[in-house]
Amino acid sequence: MIRHACLLLVLAQLAFGAPAFAAPCTPGTLVDYIGLGATGCTVEDVTFFSFSEVTPPSPGTTQIPSASVSLTPVTGPGGPGFLFAGSPIAAGPASLLELFLGFQATPASGDSFIGNSIALDSSALVAGDGAITIVESKCLGAVFSSPSVGCAGTPVTLIPFAIEGLSDLEESATFAPPVSFFDVFVELVVDGGVAGNASLGPSLGELHVATARAPTPTPVAGPPAILMVGAGLAGWLGWRARSVRSRV
Repeated sequence: MIRHACLLLVLAQLAFGAPAFAAPCTPGTLVDYIGLGATGCTVEDVTFFSFSEVTPPSPGTTQIPSASVSLTPVTGPGGPGFLFAGSPIAAGPASLLELFLGFQATPASGDSFIGNSIALDSSALVAGDGAITIVESKCLGAVFSSPSVGCAGTPVTLIPFAIEGLSDLEESATFAPPVSFFDVFVELVVDGGVAGNASLGPSLGELHVATARAPTPTPVAGPPAILMVGAGLAGWLGWRARSVRSRV
């Protein structure tokens, strides 16, 4: 009977298909990652999926081609994530270059996201009124209704930047409470300003997400277990007493 049940279970899995599992992430272009669709890929215990590219909304903006942008999975103290790279990007006066991408992430079962960090690469150079920014917009626990807009959960924004004489190349956030899903859009802008210039690359930036496993509750003996232990102890004491009397 057990054999028949196991056989039926195997046949049912073959008939209806097994659930899709994400393979480990490998270096590739943004186009490659977009092609992974809703299955995505994993870096350590995190699955990244539904990669997309958003057409720049600003008139006069030149889009950085997604085929020229590479993603390399990385790990480190900040958790799993990606290194973004590509051909060196340079914007002169009145030039505005932009890369706008999105993706979603979920941790392994039992884990939660507790924070993340994003950094602009140290190769960022600016002069005059040029500027380089990364605007990372996250929607914790829900999705955006449109790119970076209309978060149905908790919105969190990080903005590393570089301007002449001032820079903040890395920012981080702590999620309180932790979450098991987020939707994110990352907008990289290399702006030459009116009469300045800005350049970046070949490394563009790096993103990490931090996870933690929820503590496992310590089992507590319930009343039935306590009664069983008590009965066993009483029986042992009774046997011990009889044994002592029989020796006297």
